[in-house]
Amino acid sequence: LSTNTGNMLMFSWHFVFSIDASSMYSWILYMNIHYCSNPNVI
Repeated sequence: LSTNTGNMLMFSWHFVFSIDASSMYSWILYMNIHYCSNPNVI
């Protein structure tokens, strides 16, 4: 692997991880709001 290819792979991995983390955070936040507004619904 050349340095350029390695940097590209690391950048794409970081990009995918960031999207995954933010979407997971949004899902948890949504579930918390949903649960707080509807305490009887799990």
